[in-house]
Amino acid sequence: MIHTMTLSFDSFASILLTALAFVIATEAVHLNEENWAASTKGRSIFVKFYSNTCPYCKEMESAWNKLSDVWENDKTKLIGQVDCDVEKSLCNAHEFVGIPTLLYGDNFNLKEYGGEKDFKALNNFATKELIPLCSPYSIVACSKKDKKRIDEWMALPLDSVNDMIQAQLRHIDDAKNIFDLEMANLQEIYDNLNQSRALKIARIRNDIKLIESVKQEIRKEVE
Repeated sequence: MIHTMTLSFDSFASILLTALAFVIATEAVHLNEENWAASTKGRSIFVKFYSNTCPYCKEMESAWNKLSDVWENDKTKLIGQVDCDVEKSLCNAHEFVGIPTLLYGDNFNLKEYGGEKDFKALNNFATKELIPLCSPYSIVACSKKDKKRIDEWMALPLDSVNDMIQAQLRHIDDAKNIFDLEMANLQEIYDNLNQSRALKIARIRNDIKLIESVKQEIRKEVE
């Protein structure tokens, strides 16, 4: 008996639309030196740096464009791409080695993506890792506490804001200095313990040698 599988019109249409979406996905936003700052401001970004002569870049093109389609209307995220054949200075500024390279995160602190490059893996990563950034440009991503702080800081003169930044940088230096000091103390403790261990082992080995010599003498007397 031959079994046949029938699909409802709705199921067939859903499958067809999914397939078409993958095929006709529009291109991800093209970024360049002129639009980089405005396009990435206040957003979590996921950017592909590519070359048209790179076969690996072409292999992931459909998946990347589909990813862009999925997140196109999300104002807190940006899926973009940079053509390194054209935007050489922009690509060089990010100091990566190979092509394609995928960078993600805050525009001021981008990290390299090292996962699989199929659509499912890319979309899962974007969902979990492209967290909305709190900033004056994306206030909806801020907690109530951060909203209040932003309002207070926005009312300050520029010099005061610069002073705040310098104060925070000094806190970082203080934390590093405390760490270095404590590590030096730990190193001294380690050195003392290691020396004590070595001396103790040396004494024990000398005792073993002495005991072995006594053992040899006793054996001679017995024989």
